[in-house]
Amino acid sequence: EMECKSRWVHHMCLQNDMKNEKEGIEVRPIPGCAGVDYLSAGALTESISYVFGPVLKLLKSKGYKEGKNLDAAPYDWRLPPDMLQKRDKYFTNTMEKITHLYRQSNNTPVIILCHSLGCK
Repeated sequence: EMECKSRWVHHMCLQNDMKNEKEGIEVRPIPGCAGVDYLSAGALTESISYVFGPVLKLLKSKGYKEGKNLDAAPYDWRLPPDMLQKRDKYFTNTMEKITHLYRQSNNTPVIILCHSLGCK
């Protein structure tokens, strides 16, 4: 168990500059709603590992459709905002996603869920 935790910590730690990943390691958020629903989906784990799972379920029951007027923009919590933009174009991509969904839904409001634990 300790070796597993040590490997996880090694993969999650950045270089000393606190902006770049270690050589040979690449951790990225899972895109879309799948990256913000549950930390561990499953019959036994959903009730204890939800993030936005219940919110997504409620929004869908109210008529919101994933990819139409509902989406998510998970991000890498380890990085400062300037590096999120530089490495992942996070803010540019998020604005493009919002614009696309808004136009696609006939200029009606859309919902974007953002969360920093998009790395499962």
